[in-house]
Amino acid sequence: MRKVKAYKVCILGAGTAGMGAAYALANQENVNVILVEPYLTLGGTAVNAWVQTWAEGINPPYLEKLLMEYGYKPEVIRKSILPACFGGGGNLLLNHEKLAEQYRKDMDAAQNVTVLTGHWFGDIKSVTCEGGKQKIHVITVKDKDGNCMDIEADFFIDSSGDGVLCRAAGVDYYIGEDPYSRFNEDLMPKNDQYDETSLNEPSLFYRVLPPEKSQSDNEFLGSIETVYEKDGKVVKPDYIDSDGYANQRFCNPMTGLGMTGYECLGKPEWAYKTAVNRFLEHWKFVKTTLQQRYNDGMSGSYRGYPVNQRLWNYTGEFAPMLGMRESYRIKCEYMLRQNDLTELIDPDNLKDYIACGSHTIDFHITQNIDRRKVTLFNKSIKPSGIPYRCMIPLGVKNVLIACRAYGASHIALAARRLNKDMAQLGWAAGFAVRECMEGNLDDVRLVDVTQIQKKSGFKENVQRLMDKYK
Repeated sequence: MRKVKAYKVCILGAGTAGMGAAYALANQENVNVILVEPYLTLGGTAVNAWVQTWAEGINPPYLEKLLMEYGYKPEVIRKSILPACFGGGGNLLLNHEKLAEQYRKDMDAAQNVTVLTGHWFGDIKSVTCEGGKQKIHVITVKDKDGNCMDIEADFFIDSSGDGVLCRAAGVDYYIGEDPYSRFNEDLMPKNDQYDETSLNEPSLFYRVLPPEKSQSDNEFLGSIETVYEKDGKVVKPDYIDSDGYANQRFCNPMTGLGMTGYECLGKPEWAYKTAVNRFLEHWKFVKTTLQQRYNDGMSGSYRGYPVNQRLWNYTGEFAPMLGMRESYRIKCEYMLRQNDLTELIDPDNLKDYIACGSHTIDFHITQNIDRRKVTLFNKSIKPSGIPYRCMIPLGVKNVLIACRAYGASHIALAARRLNKDMAQLGWAAGFAVRECMEGNLDDVRLVDVTQIQKKSGFKENVQRLMDKYK
């Protein structure tokens, strides 16, 4: 019989949300925490998928501290809470390697946090039903060799990205587009035409360098057999939908890998291998397109790539993790939806909000949604809140879902799935669990959300946001 290791809190997933929860619980007296992560490096997509851009949004206190350690000045950090159109500043960039080092350093310094990398969720081993709701007691995690460990905890925070714990507990979920009748969202056709396979596409980042720092890739360019010219013009492989963009020498193919998020569900190894096999052709397409524009005497860029990048070269490095934008969405006490994105948050009436975002709807695949309608609707989006109930999975007492699988419609998630959104969710989940333990509560629904808003710094941050909003 395997020995059960007991903790107060178990966090599944050390991505941006999981790390936010870990920071909220770090160094709390009499609260031992275990942080379980499949990858050997902490940080999720912000680290392992090289998604270094942190778009505008509220900075939880722990993130403010990290940003200051990066050298960002307080005034820049304060402006980063809003897009420029609302009186804020630009995106912030966090180097993935430095961020991973800081995460590990801080978790190692926390006296109450045990970090378990190289392990992922296996199954639920012990659960009871109380008052019509499940209470999970023990789960099993495993490593790549199949070795298992049993973990007992009073509370679980599912930051897995795919809601693995919630789905194992039998909580219902949604995938892809939602029918109009589900949430009454005007961007969906009212005839209930929808496609569950329509998930925002993943990306595989790869690194490029200027010519003076890399070797010629003429041999590389000739090694791909795909036809790129027709009647003297560059054409793209059938699977490439766009060229993507380059950011700090990292190329993001966006939808340029011809893969859907739906194809990737449950097949991470296949998805990653397929992306690796395609990204070389993607870079050749970008370079040959830029070369053609240069030959035609055109300046500027082709989407996000400056024309002078025609001389840049692929370095042989690509991110160890596929950047997933969407997968399962767990059914929660409340599902964030289209109309919630247009309700301006009010610091004097925060309701049960624990996070706030202001990004527009950003689809990377649409089947039944009119992009022109999305563009028009985006003009009405305001800084708006995400309710605490969006983290409470239906029918479970001691679990919070803090990751991209939280309670949201396909449309709402396309606007509220960024790094800072996830950081806020994780940070709030950690404070919610703290409130449960301090109040001797065994059901996350019983928490006084006003205390989370106050103690987590969210209320103060919303006031700062509204002071800058215009």
